[in-house]
Amino acid sequence: MDYEPPKEPDEPDDSLATETPQPAMARMRAKSGYSDSYQHEIPVSVGLSARVFLTDRLSINTGLNYTRYKSLRTRWFAATRDQQKDWQYAHYIGVPVRLDYNAVNRKHFNLYFGAGLQMDKCVYATVGDERLHEKQILFGLNGAMGLQVNIVPMVGLYFEPEVSYALNKGSIVTFRSDEPFVVTVRGGLRFNF
Repeated sequence: MDYEPPKEPDEPDDSLATETPQPAMARMRAKSGYSDSYQHEIPVSVGLSARVFLTDRLSINTGLNYTRYKSLRTRWFAATRDQQKDWQYAHYIGVPVRLDYNAVNRKHFNLYFGAGLQMDKCVYATVGDERLHEKQILFGLNGAMGLQVNIVPMVGLYFEPEVSYALNKGSIVTFRSDEPFVVTVRGGLRFNF
């Protein structure tokens, strides 16, 4: 009886493989030949704030915020198993509207708590050389506790830890869309009216 060495297993036939469950967007990308993953950096936000006093204790706080979201997108190509890395930048302008309660209200010092809503609109976004478009306005709830020191009666410096929750997601994948619950710390100049 002749000895036969064991046969090497055949390469798996991908055409017979069953599809693993995946979200609808990832399935559409896979059909077009690629899938994306993102690594987000912490967003950078700056703004101007204005406060209008309704009473000694209650005020409306509003303003204009600019936020930049930066992410590294890795695109995996199914056919070649190659990858391409590109930086994604998304620039948003936001308008917060918040009702504040002044727990401590002195001439040069305020300690306050507030809750409200913020609307954000993407004004410009790119990934690599590609321009991205976001038509949707994003909404979020926020709550804050702040400390303000008044330099002069109408201008103050503020320091404000804030908790926010994104109510909707846009079509551009950012830190906000992957982490809807965020704690931030704001600081800056505020005008009092």
